[in-house]
Amino acid sequence: MTHKRRGKLIIISNGKFLPVSSMAAYPREGTERDVENLHSTFTQLGFDIEVHRDQTRSQMLKIFLDGMQLSQNFCWFVIVCL
Repeated sequence: MTHKRRGKLIIISNGKFLPVSSMAAYPREGTERDVENLHSTFTQLGFDIEVHRDQTRSQMLKIFLDGMQLSQNFCWFVIVCL
């Protein structure tokens, strides 16, 4: 691959949940391992990586909307680990 930058990968890794959530009693084990594997793979593919942990719904929406502000010539992916 000869491109310097492929685009951006945004990883949202939620392992802990708010007490009001039905998922609060079930924290997700292994989310850090998922982040490590995704980070390693997409770094090798030339992507810039941005990781967000334990985001609320409104925080995730802001991340998505901010991502939409990127240039149309920019490739980006969002992976949510729940």
